Amino acid sequence: MKIEVNARGSREYYDEFLYIVPRYRQYQKNLRKKTHRLTHYLTVYEVLAFVVGALNAFFYYLNGNVIHLVMACMLGLMLVIYLRYHFTVGRQIKAYLNEKGNKEIEINEEYIGFRDDSKDIRLKWDELSGIVMGKYGLCFLPKDQTGILISVSKEYMGEVMQGLKEIGKEDLITEK
Repeated sequence: MKIEVNARGSREYYDEFLYIVPRYRQYQKNLRKKTHRLTHYLTVYEVLAFVVGALNAFFYYLNGNVIHLVMACMLGLMLVIYLRYHFTVGRQIKAYLNEKGNKEIEINEEYIGFRDDSKDIRLKWDELSGIVMGKYGLCFLPKDQTGILISVSKEYMGEVMQGLKEIGKEDLITEK
């Protein structure tokens, strides 16, 4: 079964995919692990670093204890790093949203494949540890550590589920 992917995924879909990518080893161990949006995850850490850093700066102002100043500076640096990462993620999502070209998902008895103008990726079913179902899409996780992930947005989830049922691989899907 071949599925033409004409519509681009939503901002939330790419945000969720970028959350899964660096954590896919954790997902291999526990496919039921909850998925989040990466920007929400980063926002929580930014607010936490800001609040705790501001409290340490306030305590330094009250007590003059150097440890509070050191902690405030370290948390300020962490805040800058998180903000930079947040903006980098935003640019990456924007790049994904602006991608042009024809994309195709292929599901058959031997493998699941993804093809676009520049790449042709195939994951054999015996090389797959499972399929993570998130709120905004599906992500196919390989057993090995190649870093190759195939992801499908929720707009095409029905067609992918139908293809998986046709070949008897729907048991690989992990629902939360």
